[in-house]
Amino acid sequence: MADLNIIGNARCNFLTCKEMFMEVEGSEPFHSGSGSYWCALTQTAIGPDGQFVDDQACNSGRGCFSGV
Repeated sequence: MADLNIIGNARCNFLTCKEMFMEVEGSEPFHSGSGSYWCALTQTAIGPDGQFVDDQACNSGRGCFSGV
Protein backbone atom coordinates (compact mmCIF):
# COMPACT_ATOMS: atom_id res chain seq x y z
CA MET A 1 0.00 0.00 0.00
CA ALA A 2 1.26 3.47 -0.81
CA ASP A 3 2.26 5.74 2.03
CA LEU A 4 0.67 9.18 2.35
CA ASN A 5 3.30 11.88 2.84
CA ILE A 6 2.17 15.40 3.63
CA ILE A 7 4.87 18.04 3.74
CA GLY A 8 5.04 19.61 7.19
CA ASN A 9 2.32 17.40 8.68
CA ALA A 10 2.00 13.78 9.70
CA ARG A 11 -0.94 11.88 8.24
CA CYS A 12 -3.73 10.84 10.55
CA ASN A 13 -4.15 7.05 10.64
CA PHE A 14 -7.89 7.50 10.16
CA LEU A 15 -7.67 9.58 6.94
CA THR A 16 -8.90 7.41 4.06
CA CYS A 17 -9.62 7.69 0.34
CA LYS A 18 -10.19 5.22 -2.46
CA GLU A 19 -6.69 5.63 -3.94
CA MET A 20 -5.23 4.22 -0.72
CA PHE A 21 -6.54 0.81 -1.77
CA MET A 22 -4.59 0.79 -5.05
CA GLU A 23 -0.93 -0.13 -5.37
CA VAL A 24 0.97 1.16 -8.37
CA GLU A 25 4.58 0.08 -8.71
CA GLY A 26 7.00 2.99 -9.04
CA SER A 27 4.39 5.60 -8.15
CA GLU A 28 5.05 8.81 -6.28
CA PRO A 29 4.02 9.11 -2.60
CA PHE A 30 0.27 8.92 -2.20
CA HIS A 31 -2.01 11.81 -3.10
CA SER A 32 -5.70 11.57 -3.86
CA GLY A 33 -6.58 12.48 -7.41
CA SER A 34 -10.28 12.41 -6.61
CA GLY A 35 -10.05 14.65 -3.56
CA SER A 36 -12.65 12.46 -1.84
CA TYR A 37 -11.54 11.67 1.70
CA TRP A 38 -13.34 10.17 4.69
CA CYS A 39 -12.54 9.43 8.30
CA ALA A 40 -12.27 5.74 9.19
CA LEU A 41 -13.77 6.49 12.62
CA THR A 42 -16.93 8.24 11.43
CA GLN A 43 -17.09 6.75 7.89
CA THR A 44 -18.03 10.23 6.63
CA ALA A 45 -16.29 13.36 5.34
CA ILE A 46 -16.65 14.85 8.85
CA GLY A 47 -14.23 13.80 11.59
CA PRO A 48 -15.12 13.07 15.23
CA ASP A 49 -14.35 16.71 16.05
CA GLY A 50 -17.05 17.95 13.64
CA GLN A 51 -14.61 19.32 11.03
CA PHE A 52 -14.17 18.24 7.41
CA VAL A 53 -11.40 15.76 6.60
CA ASP A 54 -8.80 16.04 3.85
CA ASP A 55 -5.06 15.62 3.33
CA GLN A 56 -4.25 19.06 4.74
CA ALA A 57 -6.80 19.36 7.56
CA CYS A 58 -6.15 15.97 9.19
CA ASN A 59 -2.97 16.84 11.03
CA SER A 60 -1.53 16.78 14.54
CA GLY A 61 -3.37 20.00 15.42
CA ARG A 62 -6.71 18.19 15.69
CA GLY A 63 -7.89 16.51 18.87
CA CYS A 64 -8.94 13.33 17.05
CA PHE A 65 -5.54 12.92 15.33
CA SER A 66 -3.84 9.54 15.50
CA GLY A 67 -0.19 9.62 14.35
CA VAL A 68 1.49 7.28 11.90
